[in-house]
Amino acid sequence: YRKLVKEIIIGKGITEIADFAFEDYENLEQIVISDSVSKIPSLAFLGKEEYDSFGCPKLSSIIVDKNNQYYKSIDGVLFTFDMKTLLKYPQAKPDLYYEVDARVSNIGDHAFSRVNKLQCLKVGENCRSVGEFAFLNISSLRHMYFASSVTKWPSYFPFIEQVGFDKPYRLTGIVIKKKKNSTIHKLCNKN
Repeated sequence: YRKLVKEIIIGKGITEIADFAFEDYENLEQIVISDSVSKIPSLAFLGKEEYDSFGCPKLSSIIVDKNNQYYKSIDGVLFTFDMKTLLKYPQAKPDLYYEVDARVSNIGDHAFSRVNKLQCLKVGENCRSVGEFAFLNISSLRHMYFASSVTKWPSYFPFIEQVGFDKPYRLTGIVIKKKKNSTIHKLCNKN
């Protein structure tokens, strides 16, 4: 039955979404989250075997009830209510370019994992950290831009062969605006 589902509505009264909750929903296009949901783990949108599972390959929108006090969505992208963390960019969101909202200071774990349409990503000055596996298997991405403000990087970054892209040769550029003595400046100058 999971292959037939195109929309899931998390109803009122449900407070938590479990890890791997949307595993094997191959045709899921939209998730609607009620105002009662207060916990969404970063693994909710992944399969248990992330390297073998595609999570939600057709998910293009996550909608959060406007009365939810823990989460919000803007243009189908999931954030914490205070906009400090971008939690999930839907895998099949059709946009080719995305600029992370200026209020975001953290890109969450798995936030862009397995995104399949996005080609250019810009992360601005207010972002301070990038979560683990935030860009795992994002094969469509061609260009990434990070401001110098990022001080916490995933353990595998910036070494491109370890970033986890399905086809790393498609990525034509990562621009990291370096500030002398920043963490990324030190990492880049080691190599």
